[in-house]
Amino acid sequence: MSAPARPPLALVPASAAGAEPTERQEQLYAAAAAQIEATPEFATLKGATPSRAEVNVGLDETQRGYLYLRYDVPGATPQEFWAHVGRTARLNWKTGQLTVPLQSPPAPTAAGRTP
Repeated sequence: MSAPARPPLALVPASAAGAEPTERQEQLYAAAAAQIEATPEFATLKGATPSRAEVNVGLDETQRGYLYLRYDVPGATPQEFWAHVGRTARLNWKTGQLTVPLQSPPAPTAAGRTP
């Protein structure tokens, strides 16, 4: 089964309007969606389609609620998830909390450049 088409990643709050998501934010979005869509629980959501994806730029990527994902399910309540970066992959279907393990970005050098 192929992954459903995903909406573009938006940045919130409104003060971030017009800004483009970073490569890292896009990586987190793809990894979080793949983690959700690979679960047996997702397979039971007949016709679930991603409808919203937002990064809260006011939070650090390791804080809960950094990435919001919403899936619309025909004839049922939409499924919502709040993802953040952490060490171990975890998904709690009751709360929608999702931890996505991503490698840390390279640390900047003294000159402010990444190696």
